[in-house]
Amino acid sequence: MNDQEMRSTFETAIAAFGDPARRDRYFETLYAEDVVLHGYAPEPLRGTPTVEAFYAPLFDAFPDCRVDHPRNVRARSDGFGTAPLSQPYPAS
Repeated sequence: MNDQEMRSTFETAIAAFGDPARRDRYFETLYAEDVVLHGYAPEPLRGTPTVEAFYAPLFDAFPDCRVDHPRNVRARSDGFGTAPLSQPYPAS
């Protein structure tokens, strides 16, 4: 994926996260089926069903939750990250 495709993927995933009717698209867009997430729980979360189950209590408690991301979030072909506040990610 090039930088533009990565940014588009990021934006699509974040929009889906904030829309209860499309939350499944968040997981489909952002995570591979064999994803392994470290640091979310005492043991790694393995696979999208496990990741979805991890998020379920959040969505149950806050059905209208969303992510407001600052312009300094970087979505590039080498991954996602945050730029120093003095160097915001350029708007595309």
